[in-house]
Amino acid sequence: MIEEFKTAQRNRLVKLCRDAGIAKADQLADTLSLLIEGARVSVQSVGPQGPGARFISIAEVVISVFAQGGAPRPASHTLLRKRKAAAGSAA
Repeated sequence: MIEEFKTAQRNRLVKLCRDAGIAKADQLADTLSLLIEGARVSVQSVGPQGPGARFISIAEVVISVFAQGGAPRPASHTLLRKRKAAAGSAA
């Protein structure tokens, strides 16, 4: 029953993302699903004033990034690129 609910919730998110014109709708839906789960657990474990209280503002940032053209690059890729550039200029 829980799996069915979560699958239906994700499918609703995918549809909303597609309807909003998000190119990577599946990835945004997965991202939001993980944020929802994390916020739910946070509220249950540390209360309503914990990190879960910032769910809306965090979700708005994530949606904005996806709406501007896609998923953010993982920080490790950005850091690696900066290190390579620095190494190149130091040579």
